[in-house]
Amino acid sequence: MLNIQHPEIFEQTIESAKHATLGSERWIHAIERAVEEITEHPERFHWAGTHMLIFSPTSDEVYEASDRNCFCTAYEFHRPCKHRAAARIWQLYTQAVRAHEWQQTPGKPVQPTTQVSISPNARMDNAVLASSSHRPAERVKGIRI
Repeated sequence: MLNIQHPEIFEQTIESAKHATLGSERWIHAIERAVEEITEHPERFHWAGTHMLIFSPTSDEVYEASDRNCFCTAYEFHRPCKHRAAARIWQLYTQAVRAHEWQQTPGKPVQPTTQVSISPNARMDNAVLASSSHRPAERVKGIRI
């Protein structure tokens, strides 16, 4: 069951999601249907961390949806669906809540970052960077990290 603990953040997430559709009426409709279902029937939704399980009383099925995949009819026809919209909105909402709560934490720790050092033999045109995680070298825009 979903629990909206920060309604103002939820509303901001919805508005951001609608804005991100670039005016797609089908996506906006899917978002509105998802929000309606989430707010009126939160017991039908379960967030599993990376995807959402949604019970549909109409079809008596449980849909598994992420922001990219679903198994409903709309998805089969390559159309926006309320299940994917719900999963994406909830994913963005939970990220925004975590960020908000982190900012409200007194004496908050510094967020971890990846430490990178430049080798003494590095040149600016083909810099070789050594990561503290000792990952294999990757090439990014002409720079090996």
